[in-house]
Amino acid sequence: MNEKTAQTKSEMKAQRIKAYFVNAAKEIIVSEGVQHVSVRRIAQGSEYSYGTIYNYFDDLDALLAQAKGAIIADIVAHMGNDVQDEPYGVEDIKAVSRQFVDFFIDNRNIYDFLYNHHLETNAPSMFDGLDIGETGYSMYDGLVDAGIIRREDVPAVAKAMIYGYYGLLSLYFSSNGVTKEKVHEDLDQMTDYILSPRRA
Repeated sequence: MNEKTAQTKSEMKAQRIKAYFVNAAKEIIVSEGVQHVSVRRIAQGSEYSYGTIYNYFDDLDALLAQAKGAIIADIVAHMGNDVQDEPYGVEDIKAVSRQFVDFFIDNRNIYDFLYNHHLETNAPSMFDGLDIGETGYSMYDGLVDAGIIRREDVPAVAKAMIYGYYGLLSLYFSSNGVTKEKVHEDLDQMTDYILSPRRA
């Protein structure tokens, strides 16, 4: 075995071990919440001691940053399963918006981790390589072609929609009596307003 082959195998092993720790953290986050994640819990039941984690990550937050990126990649893949070939109309965007919001309503632990848990780390995340913006913007191509919104307004429209999602989710999770049906109703109303043809 030459030196280059040995180095490649060593790097592959390191990536495999890191992926194991990241996936173990993801499982705890999804099922129990990020507050239950610890290096001991992540290593529990594995062939590695908890101290081994520090051979691959500077600290727990660096590991959680990787878990965050992996979860976001999973969400993007989940949403991408229903991408249609035809241009999206307003009703299609409403359906996608409900799917996005419903995902977090059904996965409160993921929402809390992504949006309410602060990470003290400068470690790169797998999220860094995901082109979420352009993917999201392309959803509005059909409305641009139909003259409903202007091409130059797409980034602002997409951000207004996303921020609206998060606002509705915050209300839903704040125990103020907002139901899932009310979230859908307000989401549709918001979408109709933001995507009104008068923006053209």
